Amino acid sequence: MAAEYIEKIQELAGRFRDDERNLTLYFPDLETAPAGDSYNRVFGPPVGLTDDRWPTFPELGELMQQANCIKHWDPRDQRMEHVFTIDLRGIRLLGAPEHAAAMMLFLSNASFHRACADGNRHTEVLFLDHEEAERGLYRGRLPERSLYRWSRRFSLVPIEVPGEVFDVPELDLLPDDLLVELFEAIREAPARLGGCPISMDDGPELRGGWSESTPTLPWSEPQRSSLTVPYAGRSKPRLADSSLTIPYAPSTPTIDESSRTIPYDLRSLDRRPTVVEGSGLLDGGRFDSYADRDPASALTFGHRTTPRASNRSTFLMQFQRRFADVNLGRPGVMYVSRRSAYVPTH
Repeated sequence: MAAEYIEKIQELAGRFRDDERNLTLYFPDLETAPAGDSYNRVFGPPVGLTDDRWPTFPELGELMQQANCIKHWDPRDQRMEHVFTIDLRGIRLLGAPEHAAAMMLFLSNASFHRACADGNRHTEVLFLDHEEAERGLYRGRLPERSLYRWSRRFSLVPIEVPGEVFDVPELDLLPDDLLVELFEAIREAPARLGGCPISMDDGPELRGGWSESTPTLPWSEPQRSSLTVPYAGRSKPRLADSSLTIPYAPSTPTIDESSRTIPYDLRSLDRRPTVVEGSGLLDGGRFDSYADRDPASALTFGHRTTPRASNRSTFLMQFQRRFADVNLGRPGVMYVSRRSAYVPTH
């Protein structure tokens, strides 16, 4: 039996005529085990990857220091974290290389990062061909911080839907319109491959309370004034309780001891602009601490430059924290393109 959210989408999509359902989307079923040879997995070891191809992030030490997780950083290991691998065999995904067997997402640090614009250096999307993927699971040691992530496998369920469902935000439809109901069900899915990006601005993630997430084991006991909370500006950062997952909660800040998360109030951000030569700076972001001078590596949940044009930036998928426990800030979603993944800020 498929996950409940998948059954709902299937039921709604099934109400449309066959000739109206002209687009195939793929949804992860975390409740159904995949075939034994499937590459699908969240966290854990990647498939088919060799040490020389594992993406690295040279500024990892600084990032871990800011997240108050320096004790989990090995100066000899600058590898990014493997977030997920998706089996592309038998899948027709617009934007993916024609002969790709697997797609993988790597992130500088799942709990604290600056992936806020397409083309950023904090993420890397890799595609493996069939020969590479057949090497099997990576057998080496994972980065220290990745050992505490919840690794699990999943199946992918294809569902045919009307392509116009992604036009709903631009259409003047009543809330009980079938197309609107399907749109809402698709938006609330933990993850989806195919179609177009959907914002979570009016979704359940921002209607009050905590955004749902997959559990992550605590790295350390909670202690006061030990974590540098992410900020955008040059002022001294605010300190709060220790945690490696920082949701951006609109409700009154409280500490959730069961999940060891920190409610983060976006109003505490320093929004003073930083003046730098050139047109690519993210307003209110930190630019001076990165030798790469790449504005896409600045943290500004709330401000973003226009993504650099590229024929490689085709939208591939999006996911929420219920799929992979990654810090997604207030937007609550991460878009994956062929060249990177990022948290949308508009």
